[in-house]
Amino acid sequence: MITPNEYDITIYQNAALVLPLTFEISCMPVDLTDMPIVMQIRPTYSSQEVILEATEENGRVFKTDPVNGMFEIRLTGEDTKGMSFRLAVYDVLINKGTENAIRIMQGTVRVSRGVSR
Repeated sequence: MITPNEYDITIYQNAALVLPLTFEISCMPVDLTDMPIVMQIRPTYSSQEVILEATEENGRVFKTDPVNGMFEIRLTGEDTKGMSFRLAVYDVLINKGTENAIRIMQGTVRVSRGVSR
């Protein structure tokens, strides 16, 4: 079992966010070439509502060096513009198949509201 890293994220409303990540097990990079990655932000852990989902398919997950376990979560200013919540939760899963998903990160998401539009 892998214990997910705890990392709290601050999103600045109306601004882009690029979060570079590397997935390693025992200090060895994991080849992500054929593994889907998903991040979801929800109001609470038990909530059915998904505030935002990041995947390769929607362009919010980008594998920068998949053989060496490197990828980025990328949100645009348009993605963050409508975020009006103050605090939510998220996690990042490496999907090695539905039953074998690995949660590598989790934490809270705080939105710092923007003034300039």
